[in-house]
Amino acid sequence: MYKQFSLSVILAAIFSGVLFAGPGHNDKKIIRQVEIGTGFKKIIINGNADVVLSADQSTMALIEGESADVNSTRIINQDGVLTIVAPKFNRNYRPVVKISVQQLEKLEVNGDGNVQSIADLPAKHLAVLINGACEITLRVKGEVSIETSGGYEAIYLKKEKIEIQRLSK
Repeated sequence: MYKQFSLSVILAAIFSGVLFAGPGHNDKKIIRQVEIGTGFKKIIINGNADVVLSADQSTMALIEGESADVNSTRIINQDGVLTIVAPKFNRNYRPVVKISVQQLEKLEVNGDGNVQSIADLPAKHLAVLINGACEITLRVKGEVSIETSGGYEAIYLKKEKIEIQRLSK
C-alpha cells in the first residue's frame, strides 16, 4: 500500500511537471520582424493571434509576445493574400502581430484572436468574414460588410466596434 501511494505521488509530480513545463507563460518576451512586402489585398488569420492594422508604408510585420508563441507564428504573402498562422494559444497569452495595409479589401478571421486598426484604413469597401469568437475594432474610410459563419453572431457594441460571440446551443 505504501509503495503504491508513493508511486502515485511520484507519477503525479512527474505528470504535473510535464503539463506545466515547456513553452509557457514565463517565456522571455521577444519581438520578431518579418518582411511581408506590399501588394496584398486580403488577410487571412488562422489561429489565436491578436492583429493590429495600421496604414503606414512599412513592408515589415512585427510579432510580439513570448518566445515560443512568436517563433511558432508564421506570416506568408503569396498571390495577393497575406496569411498569418498562429497555433491555438491560451486566450490570455496570444502573440500580437502588427501589420501595415494600403489596399485591404478582405479580412478573414479563423480563430479567437482580436483585430484592431490604429488608424483609418484606406479601403473603399472592406469585407470581413469571421469564423471565431473575437473582438474587432476597425476604422475604415469606406464601407465595411461583415459575415459570420454558423455558430457565431455579430454584436455591435458601438458604431466602430463589433464583438463576435459563440451562439449558445
